[in-house]
Amino acid sequence: ASRTTRITINGGNTNFGPGLTDNTFVSGVKGDVLDLQTLDNTFDFIGTTFFVDDNGVPNIYRGITIRNLENVPLIPLPTTTPIAPATTTWKLDFDSTSLQTQAGYTSVAPGRVYGTGTATADFGWASVAAGHNDRGDGLTSVFENALQDYHYGDEARVFEVDVPEGWYLVSIKSGDKNASLNDLEVRNANTQRLLLNGLNSAAGEFVTGNFAIQVLPGQTKLRLQFSSGSGTSTRWNINSLEIQPGKILTIGSPDPGVLAADGLTIETYTGYESVVGSLLDGTLVTITPGIDTSGDEIPDALLEVTSPDADPNLEGVQSIVSGGQWTYSFRRPNVSGSAFVAFEAVLPNAVTQTGSLAVDFVAPDIRRYDFNAPGSPTQPPVATALDPTAYVGVLSSDLKLPTNGYGWVSSPASFDRGSGFGDPQSDLRRDGAAGTSTGVFQTSLTPGTYFVNVTMGDLNASHDNMIVRANGITKLPDVDTTAGQSFHNTFSVSVGNSGLLSLEFLDAGGDPTWVANGVEIRGASQVKTATFSSALGGVTADGSTADTITVNLTNPVTGLPFTLTANTLFTLSSSLGTIVSADASAEYMGTQVLAMSGSSSFTFQVQRPSTVGTPTFTATAIDGSAYGTGADTNGTALNYTAPAFRRFDFNSASSPTQSPTNPPSASGYQAVTTTALYSAGQGYGWDTTAPSSFDRGVISGSTYSDLLRDGHLSTAARQFRIDGLGSATYSVTVTMGDLSAMHDQMSVSILTGTGTGVTGVTNTSGQFVQRTFTATPVGGTLVFEFSDAGGSDPSWVVNAIELNTSPVAAIAVPTTSPGTADGTTVDSFSISGLVAGQVYTVSVSAGTLVQNAGGSAFVDADSAFSGNQIVAAAGSATLFVKRPSGPGASTITVTQVTGGSIGSGIETYTAPAIRRFDFNGSTGTTAAGFTGLRGNTLYNAANGYGFVTAASDISRGGTGYSVSTVALYEDFATGTLGSGARTFKIKADSGVGYDVRVYTGDRNAARNNLRVRIEPATAATNPASYTFIQSSTAANFFTNLTFANVMDQNGNGVIDIEFRDVGNASGFVDGWAVNGVDFATTGNLPLAAPQALPGLTFNADGMDARSQAILNSLVQSGETLTDERLSTVVADAIARWSSLELTDEQLARLNGVEVRIADLDSQGELGLAGSGDILIDNDALGLGWHIGDGPVPAGQMDLLSVVLHELGHIAGYGDLDPQLFPNSLMA
Repeated sequence: ASRTTRITINGGNTNFGPGLTDNTFVSGVKGDVLDLQTLDNTFDFIGTTFFVDDNGVPNIYRGITIRNLENVPLIPLPTTTPIAPATTTWKLDFDSTSLQTQAGYTSVAPGRVYGTGTATADFGWASVAAGHNDRGDGLTSVFENALQDYHYGDEARVFEVDVPEGWYLVSIKSGDKNASLNDLEVRNANTQRLLLNGLNSAAGEFVTGNFAIQVLPGQTKLRLQFSSGSGTSTRWNINSLEIQPGKILTIGSPDPGVLAADGLTIETYTGYESVVGSLLDGTLVTITPGIDTSGDEIPDALLEVTSPDADPNLEGVQSIVSGGQWTYSFRRPNVSGSAFVAFEAVLPNAVTQTGSLAVDFVAPDIRRYDFNAPGSPTQPPVATALDPTAYVGVLSSDLKLPTNGYGWVSSPASFDRGSGFGDPQSDLRRDGAAGTSTGVFQTSLTPGTYFVNVTMGDLNASHDNMIVRANGITKLPDVDTTAGQSFHNTFSVSVGNSGLLSLEFLDAGGDPTWVANGVEIRGASQVKTATFSSALGGVTADGSTADTITVNLTNPVTGLPFTLTANTLFTLSSSLGTIVSADASAEYMGTQVLAMSGSSSFTFQVQRPSTVGTPTFTATAIDGSAYGTGADTNGTALNYTAPAFRRFDFNSASSPTQSPTNPPSASGYQAVTTTALYSAGQGYGWDTTAPSSFDRGVISGSTYSDLLRDGHLSTAARQFRIDGLGSATYSVTVTMGDLSAMHDQMSVSILTGTGTGVTGVTNTSGQFVQRTFTATPVGGTLVFEFSDAGGSDPSWVVNAIELNTSPVAAIAVPTTSPGTADGTTVDSFSISGLVAGQVYTVSVSAGTLVQNAGGSAFVDADSAFSGNQIVAAAGSATLFVKRPSGPGASTITVTQVTGGSIGSGIETYTAPAIRRFDFNGSTGTTAAGFTGLRGNTLYNAANGYGFVTAASDISRGGTGYSVSTVALYEDFATGTLGSGARTFKIKADSGVGYDVRVYTGDRNAARNNLRVRIEPATAATNPASYTFIQSSTAANFFTNLTFANVMDQNGNGVIDIEFRDVGNASGFVDGWAVNGVDFATTGNLPLAAPQALPGLTFNADGMDARSQAILNSLVQSGETLTDERLSTVVADAIARWSSLELTDEQLARLNGVEVRIADLDSQGELGLAGSGDILIDNDALGLGWHIGDGPVPAGQMDLLSVVLHELGHIAGYGDLDPQLFPNSLMA
């Protein structure tokens, strides 16, 4: 079997091997180290050459250093001193014909064969010389003369050199300026053992190969065989050959393996002779240990030998041999590297035995440093030989040198604040290093991954903008500490082949000083792993709920639970949410939880954030002994999902937040002050610049006083950002208002996200407007911009924003079957889905919201909000709505003021068959069965009627009228010739025919030339019946104008009725007067407002006493009417009208009329006409009827004349003033 051993060559001769700075050689950088194999008492080269620096002053290490010496079979020392050879060192340059020999080298001329030199100093090719070649000048190497020419061969050749028996170190150079070479092999020509192979070089490239070879006893020359191995080239060459004697080490110690360079532990070793009996008892062995920290296998410093010196008179430390053994001790270094211990024993026969031990020291897995000031204590436990991984006190004057394992690159300042800090780690935190320029602390470590825990703080002062870098990489970018509190954090770092960890401490501004109290460094396998579990899975990011998270501690190597052996303080953090567990130590910044001894887990509480995402938790033991960062690892990872709602109350600095608040209620309001600028951790806030704020004080009687009393406002646009909303579409409700001021032209637009926002929002002073719209986040974010477009007030204002996932909770608003838009009936609607105690805004698009079934005026439950509010007493409520006067759909909407729920229903109202409008003045009353309106009542679709442009109106008082319907005729709408026409619009169904009656007259004045047009926009194509001109009415004479079967001519859903004065005659007042309008589907006009018997007068209470006395004084002389007698007269009257030139429509209306007998005494009327029926008084107001031909007797009324007059109304003709038209049937 073979055993690999490493032999280091360092003969103290810088010319051996390649040059230090010559880069001509592929492998050639610096020095020589051989990898050899021990087999059969020989050393054979087994691999490529590795180079290290040999550029040093010759020192105690010469010749060959062998590791694992006790396992190397060595040749016994000769019993006699060998004869010194004539030559033991050769430097040969294989020249060509130009004989350009390298300086310091002996030329091997072309054709040189062995046997041409001296007896003890001969060299040359055995038997047959190799070929030779010279590539000429042009190389830049310091070895140019050696490399430009060479000897070569296409088959094996043996080169021989005279040397005495012993071990030799051999170095060759091979290459060709113009050609590539492959797989140069060198063998021991005597044994055919392979010494070197695999040397390849490209054209212009040169390689060096080194090996060791033994010239056996009795042999007098070194014989090397050169050939080409299995490469593509069969040619080999050699440029130069160097031979140097080596020395075999014959005593040593067992290799203890890799040890930790803790700088404390004292190691005791035993040395042995390699040949039994070669060391006599009492022999002194000189022990010289050194440490190589640079990797060149040359000691950089001596180590401390702690064993007693057996002979202080001799240089170094001596130990006495007993039984072929000796013992010695030395302290481990505090820096990683290879320690070489040299042994030298001088035997009585003057033969010196030498040996060595090589020990690899690596940095410990745990290094703890307490940065002290002079005289300040070190944090317990303090490092000792029994506990070398405990804390080491480091002064600012402790500089890092190649020969020690830690220290500052240059001295920083230091401080000690005394004992003001309490536990834990009070001695660590009371003092530290500090500086205004970058401080660099270095420690030697074995290459690998480490966790570094840094503690920073100052009892007396705050420090900010501190930075910590590890090996040039920023690990802690912005550390701020407050006076009296300490900061600590753990990070991982990789240490490369340099074996050095360099920590930089610096300050980026603000307070100019950085501070550092200490560091703990642990290999990855030494830091207990912290993982997190909750079993919560996906939960709502409600900004309120506190969840329990479990921290599990495990052994990083085995993965098994790790049980704490002492109470341990952990600092906790979360990338999302807020740690709300009680802080176990105010001495440290952040939140600390105490994990108890004997446990392998502990818990903490985290309040959910307002933003979505998966949280990353971090748990760090304050001494760095345990660390973990990551997400919940228990099944489905904890994940915060978008909340169904978000509510924000915009406050002043000291004003209250609307209840419920968040926290603690997940459904509550989050307070937003003007200092609440947006941050990713908070998840909401004003971008860049906040607006101003105000607080107007308590709003009495409002449930939402705390929401409405305050707000934010500005004249400039401002943006409010909300994160963590997922991708759902939200219903957004904004509340905008001010108890003390009006604001107008306010807008809310969506900068990030999709949606339309709102514009043109105006609030009156003391009222608050709510607007609701939908918005869809982009990337989970909505950004709203508030602005003002001008108007009379330049400021926008906001009190609240409330987001609810769309669709929001539904409120059920069931409606009834279609009802008639009569303007009087009160309908009730039972709504459900309410929340007791909550405020809801109720609106109806048509009709009037009233308080009860009796139609009482609605009482607003919270007048601070615009519109009408109710407060839900339970989950349902009843609404009362008075029907509108016009047909169409009315939307009943119920909206929670928070925007959390909404509902609506559509109630359809059909047009009534009859609609009657009384045009009132400022003091008039409305006639029974009529809808009252003023001249300034403008048309709107909800009501279904009104003027397009306001008309004037006049009231005449309530007495002295010639008609009994005083409430209708006592006032009127009016306009003059100069003021132009006025149009009254009434909602109508397309394709439906309507009859229209217009009432006109003025108690006080005569008026003429009133023109009434129906659908004037299409008058040119309308039938003649659509236009009517009334030439005049005398004072206190009232008439009506009837239009039959008119329709919506232009399809706009209304019928236009135009009133205009077309000129005045002498004695007439300028202007038209319209008392009212009847509007009914064709054939359904009611009986006309009564016109009394001439001479009778009426007041608001009916017929006045004088007129009543007149009627009472009448003596009936004519007949009392019967149905039979009436029908005969009606038939005669229709026949008479039919003989005239009437339209087919007029004839149809006459033939379809229904005439009935009635008692009209109270109205003072002989007859009344509608559009399809006529009423005739039973006894002609007490005078009796004249029925038949011939003159009408005095004191009787002619029935035929009255029936003919009323049939004229059916045909569409109005009353004429008998004073002006005494001979007209319609007078």
